[in-house]
Amino acid sequence: MSLDMKEVLKATERTRFDRFVENAFPGWGLKRRQSRLQLAMSDAYAGASRSKRSMSEYNVPRTTQTEELEWARETLMTRSQDMHRNSAIARGIFSTSTTSVVGIGLKLNAKINDKIIGITREQAAVYEAELEAWFAAWFESCYCDLTHEQNGYSLQALAYRNYLIDGDCFALLPMVKREGTEFELCVQVIEAGRVSNPHWAMDDDKIKGGITVDENGRHTVTHITNKHPWSRNDKTVEWKPYQTFSSTGRRNVLHVYERLWPGQTRGEPLLAPVMEVLRMLSKYTETEIMATVLASMFTVFIKSDSPQNAFRPMEGVPEIKDNRSPATTGYKMAPGAMIKLANDEDVSFADPKRPNTGFDAFFEAMLKQIGMALGIPYEVLTKHFTASYSAARASMLEAWRTFYTRREWFARQFCQPIYEAFVEEAVLKGVINLPGFAAADALIKQAWCGSEWVGPGKGQIDELKEAQAADFRIKAGLSNRAIEVPALTGKDWEDVQQQLARENQVIAKLGTAPAVPGEEEVDENGDPIEKDEEGNPVKDDEGGDEEKGDEETGDSDKETPFPPKKGTKEKEAKK
Repeated sequence: MSLDMKEVLKATERTRFDRFVENAFPGWGLKRRQSRLQLAMSDAYAGASRSKRSMSEYNVPRTTQTEELEWARETLMTRSQDMHRNSAIARGIFSTSTTSVVGIGLKLNAKINDKIIGITREQAAVYEAELEAWFAAWFESCYCDLTHEQNGYSLQALAYRNYLIDGDCFALLPMVKREGTEFELCVQVIEAGRVSNPHWAMDDDKIKGGITVDENGRHTVTHITNKHPWSRNDKTVEWKPYQTFSSTGRRNVLHVYERLWPGQTRGEPLLAPVMEVLRMLSKYTETEIMATVLASMFTVFIKSDSPQNAFRPMEGVPEIKDNRSPATTGYKMAPGAMIKLANDEDVSFADPKRPNTGFDAFFEAMLKQIGMALGIPYEVLTKHFTASYSAARASMLEAWRTFYTRREWFARQFCQPIYEAFVEEAVLKGVINLPGFAAADALIKQAWCGSEWVGPGKGQIDELKEAQAADFRIKAGLSNRAIEVPALTGKDWEDVQQQLARENQVIAKLGTAPAVPGEEEVDENGDPIEKDEEGNPVKDDEGGDEEKGDEETGDSDKETPFPPKKGTKEKEAKK
């Protein structure tokens, strides 16, 4: 609620003590009046109020967001790693995002800017096909990985998952000669814990979080240790500086992180805003599970007033050995058993009221808050689609807005620099001939290296409706195959068309006609072929049975109670 100016002036009226302070100590008096004026004006916004009870204890230290993140980053990172190992909800969040954003891999779709380079669209298409072929041959092999363990698509998933867990991920692009390939470019993924200030020095204006920045805030040097600082081996920790850019402008260090404010040098873990809620929810789940397990143990208490029976626990039936009967001492539970109690003994059963009937509602409400903070709706987060088709589709579309956004910037920060480094090496080695690329301006090189990265499709709840809607958008001129095919299938539309062309050639060679959706299959007489529920043709034994029945009954001229099926008269005429 905003305050009237008269109320502000009334709140800042000078008292006798104020006049005394102003006369004796003018500087203190001025600061006193300024503080009282700020305190009165702060109630203009309820969020800035210091007089309301609900906001009086909401005191936030005045510091920069970058400094706050650096103070808490290592703690957030270690806790996020622990949740990835031990929390089912956190593991599901990481897996859902990785599967949707990267999936089986982001495939290159070269997009040369022919207008800037000055070539025709047909010439650009030839160069694009050559670039895609060479890059796929290198990226789909283990030669692109410095460890020679994974291909490029696996490295994409590894880098993205580590970004989600630690807040950022690094990658080096070294040049290493190896047998079996003439390409020297390799990709080495570095976990975020290995990047820190040398000798764990405090941050200053030049180095923050292991990254040296210039006066413009540009990352110039990344300090990486030879091993993880928290490793238990005896190797001495040493820091090595890596130049972020080479003298030619080529990227040597890739830094995958989401920049949330200006001046940010390191990333924030994905679970940072919901970490406390996740931790409490996991503990609550564990407590409910333990309570349910204890409730499943049928506990019976024997109450007695006799001091001789002060402690006589119920024991399980002893193990039977050598076909001998079990011991008969003590109380035992058995189906239909009748146990005689003493006159001073009574039976009491434990009833812990578990499982908790309100657990599902509370758990669902907390997951909705977590999903809202992460940009993943509850239905997608839990893989639980029980609402209507419209509601489920709305949740899918909302989730894929987040996934598509993350895919785009991840491709820009990780995939695109690798592709540019590969094209540069291929041109310098003479494998690919791109006119004027080697001595071109940075913008010209960017035009040659234009690309689009195609990932997994968003999937469909009702595939028929989605396909019909896509076909309608294409026919209405609202979209095209280059947009619809990747969205539905996650494939490049040109690859799909080329595969269809090859299939049609095989079909034409074999002389078989492909089935057209929506058309009925007919027999050699042009009559529709009836099929059962499984799609198998139904055998037509009607004619033989009718002739046999007519011969036995002699009622061949008798009218049947049902009209003849389509095509029956034509069959009789031919016979």
